[in-house]
Amino acid sequence: MDKKPNFIQRLKTEHPKFMKNAAFLGKCAFWGASVAIAAGTAYVFCNQPKDGKNSWRAHHKRNGQPKVMHKTAESANFQVIKDLVVHRTLMKPYQCQTCGGYHVGHEYK
Repeated sequence: MDKKPNFIQRLKTEHPKFMKNAAFLGKCAFWGASVAIAAGTAYVFCNQPKDGKNSWRAHHKRNGQPKVMHKTAESANFQVIKDLVVHRTLMKPYQCQTCGGYHVGHEYK
């Protein structure tokens, strides 16, 4: 009984050019992810959040509840990266004048 070739074996024999391109794209994806991780890490440890405005809204959400407080700038920066990846939302970290901690919020102009 002849064994039926699997999908990868068929690609190698029938489409060698495709396999070469797929390997190249795999390497590009690896390096792209590596660069993104390095950039995210650099942002987390190098970005210095600015001082927030001394206002009630800087410390509270719209519904009156206090915003999540991050004790360190690195934690707030990590939350910014997480929000960008998971929710595709660009946020800005800032140091709160009310509590001294760090919060993450939208930048309004």
